[in-house]
Amino acid sequence: MRHRVGLSRGALRAIVGIVASFACAVAAAATFTAQPSAVQSYLQDGGFETPNFAPNGWAYGTAGSVAWTSTSGGGIGANGSPWLDGAAPEGDQVGFVQGGVNASLSQSFSAPAGRYRLTFQAAQRPDTSAQTLTVLVDGVQIGLVKPKSTSFEPFVFDALKLAATGSHTLTFQGTSTLGHSVAIDDVRFVSVTNTARLWSDPATWNQGSLLP
Repeated sequence: MRHRVGLSRGALRAIVGIVASFACAVAAAATFTAQPSAVQSYLQDGGFETPNFAPNGWAYGTAGSVAWTSTSGGGIGANGSPWLDGAAPEGDQVGFVQGGVNASLSQSFSAPAGRYRLTFQAAQRPDTSAQTLTVLVDGVQIGLVKPKSTSFEPFVFDALKLAATGSHTLTFQGTSTLGHSVAIDDVRFVSVTNTARLWSDPATWNQGSLLP
């Protein structure tokens, strides 16, 4: 004799609800694990968004900035200002360095000892001759940057090692004896775990060293 086992409608609804809840939980977990974790930059306001200028606005100096300081010839400009040929690649503003060694933008930041990558975008100012920037960390030159055109292009300084935990300073410094200028945007200083060296300029560090 065969016996038929039946379930009440209430029991069926309960089973369907459990299966649906489990499926949602699995989907939610898959969605969460698929999201990449954000990479922390040890710099603040890498897009030069403070102080906030109206379109076309700009100023020498960094009064009102939450993070950046400047010397003569350094400043911040908004989209539409003379320092840009088009729009900023990140946000609505850029930093700029106009002139020679007395012109600079700097930021001091705290970071633990370890390996780091510096990235940023830079472009020549429209209607001026080319400017070359000196890039320094803790006052020591790690390279020279000369954008090819008025279009922003990325620059990468990789496999850098900070030997000491504490305060460090990043500086972009001019080299031109005239009014030549470079715009800078989207500056990041992030921790890395690899030892790949993505740029070929020789460099020495007082506060660290290049990894092989």
